[in-house]
Amino acid sequence: MPDQEDKPTIQFAEPVDDSLPTANQDSPETDPTKINSVERFENTYSPAARDENALRPSRLRFGLICLLFIFTSGWLVLNNFNLFSQNSSLPGWYAAWSGEHYSIVWIDPNFDGRVRVGDEVLSLNGQAIDKRYKYRLLFRQLGAGEMYSLQMRREGQIYGIELAAKPIAFEFMLNTIFLGIVTPAVFFLTGLFAFLFKRDDRLIVLIAVSFSLIAMSTSPLHMVAYAEAPLLALIWQIGYFLELFGAPVLLHFFLLFPKPSPFVRRFPLIQVLIYLPFLLYVVPTEIAQQLAYNGISIFDIFIDWQILILGDFIYAPYLVLNLIVLILNYRNADEHGKRRMRVLMAGVPFAVAPFILTDLILPPVEWILESQFLPSAGWRSFAANITTVVAPPIFAYAVIRHRVIPISFIIRRGLQYIFAKNGLLLLVVVPVTGIVWNIAVDPDRTLSDLIFRNSPGFYLFVVLAVGFGLLLRFRLSVWIDRRFFREQYDQERLLGGLVEKVKDSDSMLKISRLVSSQIQMALHPSNVHFFYEDKSDSDFSLGYVTSENSENMKLAADSPLLRFMQQEHKSVEFPSRETDGLPFREKAWLKQVAANLLVPIHGTDGKLAGFFSLGEKLSEIPYTGRDKGLLETLANQIALVQENLTLKDKVRREQTIKAQVLSRFEEGNINLLKECPACGKCYDREVNHCDDDGVGLTLTLPVMRTLEDRYRLERLIGKGGMGSVYEASDLRISRKVAVKILSGSMFGNREALRRFEREAQTAGRLQHPNIVTVFDYGVLSTEGAFLVLELIRGESLADVQIRKGKSGLSTVKSWFTQILDGVNAAHQAGVIHRDLKPDNVLVSNEDLGAVRLCVLDFGIARLHSAKIATEQSVTMPGTILGTFGYMSPEQLRGERADKRSDLFSVAVMIYEALHGTKPFQARSYHEFLKVMSSPIPTGAAFAEFFVRGLAFDRDARFASASELKDSLLNLQEDER
Repeated sequence: MPDQEDKPTIQFAEPVDDSLPTANQDSPETDPTKINSVERFENTYSPAARDENALRPSRLRFGLICLLFIFTSGWLVLNNFNLFSQNSSLPGWYAAWSGEHYSIVWIDPNFDGRVRVGDEVLSLNGQAIDKRYKYRLLFRQLGAGEMYSLQMRREGQIYGIELAAKPIAFEFMLNTIFLGIVTPAVFFLTGLFAFLFKRDDRLIVLIAVSFSLIAMSTSPLHMVAYAEAPLLALIWQIGYFLELFGAPVLLHFFLLFPKPSPFVRRFPLIQVLIYLPFLLYVVPTEIAQQLAYNGISIFDIFIDWQILILGDFIYAPYLVLNLIVLILNYRNADEHGKRRMRVLMAGVPFAVAPFILTDLILPPVEWILESQFLPSAGWRSFAANITTVVAPPIFAYAVIRHRVIPISFIIRRGLQYIFAKNGLLLLVVVPVTGIVWNIAVDPDRTLSDLIFRNSPGFYLFVVLAVGFGLLLRFRLSVWIDRRFFREQYDQERLLGGLVEKVKDSDSMLKISRLVSSQIQMALHPSNVHFFYEDKSDSDFSLGYVTSENSENMKLAADSPLLRFMQQEHKSVEFPSRETDGLPFREKAWLKQVAANLLVPIHGTDGKLAGFFSLGEKLSEIPYTGRDKGLLETLANQIALVQENLTLKDKVRREQTIKAQVLSRFEEGNINLLKECPACGKCYDREVNHCDDDGVGLTLTLPVMRTLEDRYRLERLIGKGGMGSVYEASDLRISRKVAVKILSGSMFGNREALRRFEREAQTAGRLQHPNIVTVFDYGVLSTEGAFLVLELIRGESLADVQIRKGKSGLSTVKSWFTQILDGVNAAHQAGVIHRDLKPDNVLVSNEDLGAVRLCVLDFGIARLHSAKIATEQSVTMPGTILGTFGYMSPEQLRGERADKRSDLFSVAVMIYEALHGTKPFQARSYHEFLKVMSSPIPTGAAFAEFFVRGLAFDRDARFASASELKDSLLNLQEDER
């Protein structure tokens, strides 16, 4: 068989006016072929330009990058163990290597006065300081406050003193945690997730690699922890050198962002050459430096600050080149590219602004003013580094997102939100501020005094503030939205009103026009295409379009695009990762119609009923989460209205067919059944009016009044989805029975006939007082069928509940013990009902005032026996059978039902009987699944019982009907 994706899937339905511009006419390279009087697309699009930054899938590249991430994660663990595994303290002074020994070059102003600048450090705790790392290593092992001995030489004389190690200041520890854990984790995780998101994009790969390398940034001084562990020291040193490679990798990224620069297109070899200066300078320099220190420990060399200077020196020209390339690329970028670059250029200064303030501006100010009011060096360092975590997400957003929100829009809306929305928070902040102010003014007062023994004015102030917030919060919120967010407020108002207008539409064509025009007014997309299912051929027709060149378009039912939309339950952007798997033809068509957002419309059965495609906003602002939420709500409403329209159309067609069938019976002079539309009483063909009320009789079903010369229909009892139930007389044995006849619209429907027959066979296996007995089954000459049932005079449990409302616990127990006895008997016989609900339970008053409840309607029941189930099954896997509001979550998902599915339905019925309402209220398939997965409120009556009975996971429910019955009987009134 040919591949299904090669089938033409986009059509233009006849008639096609040659004077109308079509997509086919816009493509001079193709000559459309007529197939079944329909024009179809066959490669009518020119190939889309290949993404210049796309990479061919490579297992080697993927493996190497994964190894880098694994090494980085291990290195980060090693480095953090180094930073936080031991007690650390400070000496209170700083010593520098002078070539032969350590000399003290700085002393904390508050430290012991016995130490002076220029003193030579000879030993610490009796250990000679003959290696540069040793004095740092000692203070890693000392806790704050611990005593240590210091031997030093001053003016030729040797002194020995005892000193206490100083604790590391809180701000320095906070800075260490932030730089050692938070910042590297943000860089590492951002790079990792970006790579996993789109691993075959060159820009993503480069940004992921650079972030992984930058995550290993640290001070060479930290290596002192591994002085006695050469292997760990080697791993740590490899990570440090790899980190330096982040500079050329970042330059490589900027050469290609957002698209390769003209220079790169002309000289592609530059992408390799940019790494040469780094390799030719850093690596030989480091090797030469180590060789120059022949015989000296690698730790002594590595701690030398010169190595850090070397790294900074090579970083500087790369950073300058990054800036130059960014400016040149911005000049050559299109509008989309410039918007992405503006986000980047605005975010990076925000990330480094505190560093510029604290490290470049404040120090000279502090020196000039000799001010003591400026923050300490530790706090300044923390402030300088805290915003660096903003850079990785900004880079990732600008690179991954095809369309980004303009930076001006972000800033404007952010400021509006801060000054408008957060104004409401003052209602909460003001009382808290009052308490804080009281504490500041009188710090000796206890919290109890502040809260319980304050002035009357304070309490009045708090009450008025909170009351004002509670009473006027909604009005304030609406006013703020109208004042500061007018455009968004109007969008919500238009789309919210559209949901109500859709309800009044009487055709999908009108709905498509209404929806498309209102979306155009609210969101201002460049175009709107609205597709819905054509019931005549299952293809999807274009109901309305706001752009040219798209009239009379249809999508074939087997289109890969429709299969994709069937699987999606939320709006999807194009292009995006989700749409990458679509065939070329489908993506080409989406580009042809300038699609930017696809919103599926799913019916309550989960089947795709349509979708609408929106072009990019004229404002070029991407669709926000709120936009998508409003459109998805609208799609749910459209689905409900479409189902109602389909149902009405089905009823009209049934009435037409019924009239045609009955007219043919009239011509054959057959004794057709006539009914009184008022009381349901049945008559022979010759009678025209009801004896009881004089109403004219009607022909309802194409059947004779007496079936198989045995069952004479007497009166209509009720109607259901599959058929009508009549009270009848069994003429052979003179007893009253109930006869259920297949609905006239289903005559000739093989699946309905099989299901009807299966109900007879399934229920016929069951003999129990709480299950309606099936006596007989027959097939009619008119391709219909009937069941003969035990006649039980009464009413459905649904009617009883409507009449009585909530029921008491004792009544519910008496009802549902009988229902569960019947369900248990069915389960013991291997029968799963699958549609238990109050409508399928009969309530009858027996002799001596006893009430009998019986389960009926096994039309969609399933036999649990594997052999019988295989033979009898008429339901395809994945089909949803049951009634919304009563069926279990697994039935909603189209999964196989079992005993616990029936017990879930019974638990719903028990809840409804006790509370007067069903536990799950929703309007669509997806909403039902969402509310079912929410926990039962712990304050609800008999919450513990229903937490188990209505569990989303079937394994957490009652295992059998008898267990559910026992639990029900154990309920007590005081548990309400």
